[in-house]
Amino acid sequence: MDIRLGLNESQLIKPDTALLYHPVSLETYEQYVREAYQDDPLMQRLRMQTELAKNDISLARSAMRPNLSLYASNTLARPIARTLEDLYNNNWNIGLSISWPLFSFYKNNHKIKENQVAVSLSQNAEEQQKQRIRLQVRTAYLRHQEARDQVEALQLSARQAQENYRIMQNRYMNQVAILTDLLDANAVRLEVELQLTAARTRVIYTYYQLLRACGRL
Repeated sequence: MDIRLGLNESQLIKPDTALLYHPVSLETYEQYVREAYQDDPLMQRLRMQTELAKNDISLARSAMRPNLSLYASNTLARPIARTLEDLYNNNWNIGLSISWPLFSFYKNNHKIKENQVAVSLSQNAEEQQKQRIRLQVRTAYLRHQEARDQVEALQLSARQAQENYRIMQNRYMNQVAILTDLLDANAVRLEVELQLTAARTRVIYTYYQLLRACGRL
């Protein structure tokens, strides 16, 4: 563990046993799924690819639109040829120019279709990744719930085993029960406590699996 963490090999790592008794807050399944959609690296890359393909469609369509330009000019010339007087000829010209590249209809139409296919493929990849994310989060969520339910069930069993041991101890002290009965009750109590500790450990393990599935780790 020290080597994997990049620590000194002689450093002693002590487990935090209090973590087993620390309550873990569980949010809703949909909240974990939304976080996974938002933080998953592959989903982010697929969304970016989809947006780029949509932008390419917009650029290809803009190249097919006509270009409009408004122009104005002023011409000041002398002399005027139709008269002998030294006069100025002042002319103003205002117009609207329209240019429409006809070849772009053929060329860009193919580009638009290609980009539309790229958008469809990217969106399909997004949906497939969403299904995988939901499956991962759902599996981790159910496993964590099962671990929590198992702890609750074993807590009841532990209380019953402890009470049974107390009763058997009192009976043994009153010489109503033999030592074998007391040892059997103690073995059952210890076995249930061991199972309860293992179940609490599984709660922590499945909780971090859930955090990993939704992208928090």
